[in-house]
Amino acid sequence: MANTLTLAIFGAAGKTGKQAVRQAVSRGHTVRAVEKSWPDTDDLPERVDRRTANVIEDDLAPAIDGCDAVISCIGLPLTAGTALSPPPLYTESTKRYLDAMERCGVSRIVVISASFV
Repeated sequence: MANTLTLAIFGAAGKTGKQAVRQAVSRGHTVRAVEKSWPDTDDLPERVDRRTANVIEDDLAPAIDGCDAVISCIGLPLTAGTALSPPPLYTESTKRYLDAMERCGVSRIVVISASFV
């Protein structure tokens, strides 16, 4: 397949992340799926490269290096507490993606979010 990419997909074990991973793999892209911690079963395609990284605490460059683009599907459950006082997860993780991307020479990012937009 022409124009295949290597994609780093953060939040890959969540509902949106799983769909992004499956669609990318079905289109012939190489996927580096990244989660803070992986569940015992994740039902993702076998050929997906699973990585572990905390988007707030870890250096994200090892997960991003060698990729063509980053897709962020991270999220939190919508509760009264998160709605009234949103945590810095989205803003801080995006800053950290961009920092790692700059260091790795990656210039494309997609951030998928339905909350705190």
